[in-house]
Amino acid sequence: MVTLAACGAVLSLPGCASQPKRDPEQSNIRFQLAVNAYQDRRIEAAITELSEALKADPDNADAHNMLGIIALRQGADYVAQAETLSCLRGRDAELVREDANRKFKEAEGHFRKAVELRDDFPMAWNNLSVADLQLQDWAGAATAASKALASPTYGEPEIARGNLGWAHFQRKDLQ
Repeated sequence: MVTLAACGAVLSLPGCASQPKRDPEQSNIRFQLAVNAYQDRRIEAAITELSEALKADPDNADAHNMLGIIALRQGADYVAQAETLSCLRGRDAELVREDANRKFKEAEGHFRKAVELRDDFPMAWNNLSVADLQLQDWAGAATAASKALASPTYGEPEIARGNLGWAHFQRKDLQ
């Protein structure tokens, strides 16, 4: 009886609980599989692989960025459906735009997580600026685009400059 009580006491100590092991290598493999699936336009497979990548390593900034890209694309597809493909009006258009905004917010959350995990991630900062533009968060878009531009390694500064300019234009900050 004493032995069982002692075991129970030892197992209940905070240091004894097993922590889930991070496996960055497995996470990176799953991320690469997701990239390949996305390039093949297999979006659901990409999302599944990215979820598995994050199970293996919740701190995989690339996986969060990629999930954000997918959600951003899905939101843009919803907007295209409402505004050009189906020319929806009234309540139907409102519902599709609400779906789009949910996707843009989902994208924003993934991009924020990516830059929280890796501050020097100019692509994710610029992607965050795009999500903020879609959500009409002009100040947030300007801040994120500026963070992307602050990185000397960012390969597409013209895109971030365009996002920054659009954010300033929308804020009527034209100086």
